Amino acid sequence: MYALMYCNHQAEYDISSLSALSQARIVGITTSGLAKMQPLIQAVRPRIVLVEEAAEVLEGHILTSLSKYTEHLILIGDHEQLRPKPNLYELQAISGRGASGAPLPSKANILPLMRQSVACMCTHRGYDLDISMFERLVTRSGLQVSRLLTQHRMRPEVSSLIRPVYPDLHDAPRVFTYTHVPGMATDVFFFDHDHKGLFKDKGEMPLHLPPLGLHLECCTLQNAFE
Repeated sequence: MYALMYCNHQAEYDISSLSALSQARIVGITTSGLAKMQPLIQAVRPRIVLVEEAAEVLEGHILTSLSKYTEHLILIGDHEQLRPKPNLYELQAISGRGASGAPLPSKANILPLMRQSVACMCTHRGYDLDISMFERLVTRSGLQVSRLLTQHRMRPEVSSLIRPVYPDLHDAPRVFTYTHVPGMATDVFFFDHDHKGLFKDKGEMPLHLPPLGLHLECCTLQNAFE
Protein backbone atom coordinates (compact mmCIF):
# COMPACT_ATOMS: atom_id res chain seq x y z
CA MET A 1 0.00 0.00 0.00
CA TYR A 2 2.79 2.40 0.93
CA ALA A 3 4.68 1.68 -2.28
CA LEU A 4 1.54 2.34 -4.34
CA MET A 5 0.84 5.61 -2.54
CA TYR A 6 4.47 6.68 -2.97
CA CYS A 7 4.40 5.92 -6.71
CA ASN A 8 1.17 7.87 -7.15
CA HIS A 9 2.57 10.82 -5.21
CA GLN A 10 5.82 10.72 -7.19
CA ALA A 11 3.92 10.62 -10.47
CA GLU A 12 1.90 13.68 -9.48
CA TYR A 13 5.08 15.45 -8.42
CA ASP A 14 6.81 14.63 -11.70
CA ILE A 15 3.85 15.87 -13.75
CA SER A 16 3.77 19.12 -11.79
CA SER A 17 7.56 19.54 -12.04
CA LEU A 18 7.59 18.77 -15.75
CA SER A 19 4.91 21.38 -16.35
CA ALA A 20 6.92 24.01 -14.47
CA LEU A 21 10.25 23.10 -16.06
CA SER A 22 8.79 23.04 -19.56
CA GLN A 23 7.82 26.70 -19.18
CA ALA A 24 11.26 27.79 -17.98
CA ARG A 25 13.84 29.17 -20.39
CA ILE A 26 16.72 28.17 -18.11
CA VAL A 27 16.86 25.22 -15.72
CA GLY A 28 19.71 25.13 -13.19
CA ILE A 29 20.66 21.86 -11.53
CA THR A 30 23.65 20.16 -9.92
CA THR A 31 25.17 17.02 -11.40
CA SER A 32 23.93 15.05 -8.38
CA GLY A 33 20.41 16.39 -8.85
CA LEU A 34 20.60 15.58 -12.54
CA ALA A 35 21.50 11.97 -11.77
CA LYS A 36 18.56 11.67 -9.34
CA MET A 37 16.04 13.27 -11.71
CA GLN A 38 17.35 11.94 -14.99
CA PRO A 39 13.96 10.86 -16.45
CA LEU A 40 12.38 14.20 -15.52
CA ILE A 41 15.17 16.27 -17.08
CA GLN A 42 15.20 14.14 -20.22
CA ALA A 43 11.44 14.66 -20.53
CA VAL A 44 12.12 18.42 -20.68
CA ARG A 45 14.27 17.74 -23.76
CA PRO A 46 16.91 20.46 -23.23
CA ARG A 47 18.58 21.36 -26.50
CA ILE A 48 21.47 23.33 -24.95
CA VAL A 49 23.48 22.05 -21.99
CA LEU A 50 25.87 24.43 -20.24
CA VAL A 51 28.25 23.07 -17.60
CA GLU A 52 30.01 25.48 -15.24
CA GLU A 53 33.34 24.50 -13.63
CA ALA A 54 33.47 21.72 -16.19
CA ALA A 55 37.12 20.96 -15.42
CA GLU A 56 36.04 19.78 -11.94
CA VAL A 57 33.20 17.55 -13.16
CA LEU A 58 33.70 13.85 -13.80
CA GLU A 59 33.33 12.92 -17.43
CA GLY A 60 30.58 10.44 -16.57
CA HIS A 61 28.51 13.24 -15.08
CA ILE A 62 28.84 15.22 -18.28
CA LEU A 63 27.67 12.24 -20.32
CA THR A 64 24.57 11.74 -18.16
CA SER A 65 23.51 15.31 -18.91
CA LEU A 66 23.34 14.59 -22.64
CA SER A 67 20.50 13.02 -24.57
CA LYS A 68 19.36 12.54 -28.15
CA TYR A 69 17.78 16.00 -27.91
CA THR A 70 21.07 17.76 -27.11
CA GLU A 71 22.19 20.05 -29.91
CA HIS A 72 24.81 22.17 -28.19
CA LEU A 73 27.13 21.39 -25.27
CA ILE A 74 28.95 24.34 -23.67
CA LEU A 75 31.75 23.60 -21.19
CA ILE A 76 33.12 26.46 -19.07
CA GLY A 77 36.08 25.85 -16.78
CA ASP A 78 39.81 26.00 -16.14
CA HIS A 79 41.84 22.81 -16.52
CA GLU A 80 44.81 24.50 -14.81
CA GLN A 81 42.98 24.38 -11.48
CA LEU A 82 41.19 21.60 -9.55
CA ARG A 83 40.43 18.27 -11.19
CA PRO A 84 37.54 15.90 -10.41
CA LYS A 85 38.17 13.65 -7.42
CA PRO A 86 37.46 9.93 -7.88
CA ASN A 87 37.29 8.03 -4.60
CA LEU A 88 39.61 5.26 -5.77
CA TYR A 89 43.31 6.12 -6.13
CA GLU A 90 43.64 3.57 -8.93
CA LEU A 91 41.23 5.62 -11.04
CA GLN A 92 43.34 8.79 -10.78
CA ALA A 93 45.99 9.84 -13.29
CA ILE A 94 48.66 10.05 -10.59
CA SER A 95 48.38 6.28 -10.04
CA GLY A 96 50.04 5.71 -13.41
CA ARG A 97 47.55 2.99 -14.29
CA GLY A 98 45.48 4.95 -16.77
CA ALA A 99 45.70 5.91 -20.39
CA SER A 100 46.52 9.62 -20.07
CA GLY A 101 49.36 9.34 -22.54
CA ALA A 102 47.16 8.16 -25.37
CA PRO A 103 46.34 10.90 -27.91
CA LEU A 104 42.72 11.78 -28.45
CA PRO A 105 40.99 11.09 -31.76
CA SER A 106 40.22 13.83 -34.23
CA LYS A 107 37.15 16.08 -34.05
CA ALA A 108 35.11 13.59 -36.05
CA ASN A 109 35.69 10.87 -33.44
CA ILE A 110 34.61 12.71 -30.30
CA LEU A 111 31.42 10.65 -29.88
CA PRO A 112 33.26 7.29 -30.02
CA LEU A 113 35.66 8.77 -27.46
CA MET A 114 32.74 9.43 -25.11
CA ARG A 115 31.52 5.87 -25.51
CA GLN A 116 35.01 4.56 -24.81
CA SER A 117 35.17 6.65 -21.65
CA VAL A 118 31.97 5.05 -20.37
CA ALA A 119 33.42 1.61 -21.04
CA CYS A 120 36.59 2.56 -19.17
CA MET A 121 34.60 3.66 -16.14
CA CYS A 122 32.80 0.32 -16.05
CA THR A 123 36.03 -1.72 -16.03
CA HIS A 124 37.44 -0.01 -12.89
CA ARG A 125 40.95 -0.66 -14.19
CA GLY A 126 42.16 2.89 -13.76
CA TYR A 127 41.57 5.22 -16.68
CA ASP A 128 42.43 8.66 -15.33
CA LEU A 129 38.89 9.55 -14.31
CA ASP A 130 40.20 12.67 -12.59
CA ILE A 131 40.94 14.07 -16.05
CA SER A 132 37.68 15.69 -17.08
CA MET A 133 36.18 15.74 -20.53
CA PHE A 134 36.91 19.47 -20.51
CA GLU A 135 40.64 18.90 -19.99
CA ARG A 136 40.76 16.16 -22.61
CA LEU A 137 39.08 18.30 -25.24
CA VAL A 138 41.12 21.41 -24.46
CA THR A 139 44.55 19.81 -24.29
CA ARG A 140 44.50 16.93 -26.73
CA SER A 141 41.57 17.01 -29.15
CA GLY A 142 42.51 19.90 -31.41
CA LEU A 143 39.12 21.52 -30.92
CA GLN A 144 38.99 25.29 -31.10
CA VAL A 145 38.38 26.85 -27.69
CA SER A 146 37.69 30.38 -26.49
CA ARG A 147 39.80 31.80 -23.67
CA LEU A 148 39.37 34.79 -21.40
CA LEU A 149 42.65 36.68 -21.49
CA THR A 150 41.76 39.78 -19.47
CA GLN A 151 41.12 39.63 -15.74
CA HIS A 152 39.04 42.20 -13.84
CA ARG A 153 39.33 40.93 -10.24
CA MET A 154 42.89 41.00 -8.94
CA ARG A 155 45.26 43.86 -8.39
CA PRO A 156 48.41 43.53 -10.55
CA GLU A 157 50.44 42.49 -7.50
CA VAL A 158 48.20 39.47 -7.12
CA SER A 159 47.77 38.57 -10.79
CA SER A 160 51.55 38.59 -11.26
CA LEU A 161 51.76 35.57 -8.95
CA ILE A 162 49.79 33.37 -11.35
CA ARG A 163 51.47 34.66 -14.51
CA PRO A 164 53.71 31.56 -14.77
CA VAL A 165 50.53 29.47 -15.13
CA TYR A 166 48.71 32.00 -17.32
CA PRO A 167 51.44 33.77 -19.32
CA ASP A 168 48.92 35.37 -21.70
CA LEU A 169 46.79 36.88 -18.95
CA HIS A 170 46.33 40.66 -19.11
CA ASP A 171 45.15 43.10 -16.46
CA ALA A 172 42.12 45.26 -17.21
CA PRO A 173 42.70 49.00 -16.66
CA ARG A 174 40.20 49.06 -13.79
CA VAL A 175 42.33 46.78 -11.56
CA PHE A 176 44.97 49.51 -11.32
CA THR A 177 42.42 51.75 -9.60
CA TYR A 178 41.44 49.30 -6.85
CA THR A 179 42.01 50.56 -3.31
CA HIS A 180 44.96 49.22 -1.35
CA VAL A 181 44.54 46.91 1.64
CA PRO A 182 43.93 49.19 4.67
CA GLY A 183 46.74 49.25 7.17
CA MET A 184 49.17 47.23 5.07
CA ALA A 185 52.40 48.45 3.51
CA THR A 186 51.87 46.16 0.51
CA ASP A 187 48.83 44.53 -1.06
CA VAL A 188 50.49 41.11 -1.05
CA PHE A 189 51.85 39.84 2.24
CA PHE A 190 53.20 36.36 2.95
CA PHE A 191 53.29 35.23 6.56
CA ASP A 192 55.41 32.15 7.20
CA HIS A 193 55.48 30.22 10.46
CA ASP A 194 56.39 26.75 11.74
CA HIS A 195 53.55 26.37 14.23
CA LYS A 196 51.35 23.35 13.62
CA GLY A 197 47.71 24.41 13.85
CA LEU A 198 45.10 22.37 15.67
CA PHE A 199 41.82 21.86 13.82
CA LYS A 200 38.49 20.87 15.32
CA ASP A 201 37.11 19.27 12.17
CA LYS A 202 37.96 19.16 8.50
CA GLY A 203 37.24 22.48 6.84
CA GLU A 204 37.00 24.47 10.08
CA MET A 205 39.25 27.23 11.32
CA PRO A 206 42.19 26.15 13.54
CA LEU A 207 41.70 26.34 17.29
CA HIS A 208 45.08 27.96 17.76
CA LEU A 209 46.74 30.49 15.49
CA PRO A 210 50.20 31.99 15.93
CA PRO A 211 49.94 35.20 18.01
CA LEU A 212 51.41 37.27 15.18
CA GLY A 213 48.68 36.04 12.87
CA LEU A 214 45.97 37.03 15.33
CA HIS A 215 47.47 40.49 15.83
CA LEU A 216 47.74 40.94 12.07
CA GLU A 217 44.08 40.01 11.61
CA CYS A 218 42.96 42.40 14.36
CA CYS A 219 45.08 45.21 12.90
CA THR A 220 43.62 44.68 9.43
CA LEU A 221 40.04 44.66 10.74
CA GLN A 222 40.60 47.81 12.78
CA ASN A 223 42.02 49.70 9.81
CA ALA A 224 39.24 48.46 7.55
CA PHE A 225 36.49 49.87 9.75
CA GLU A 226 38.12 53.17 10.73
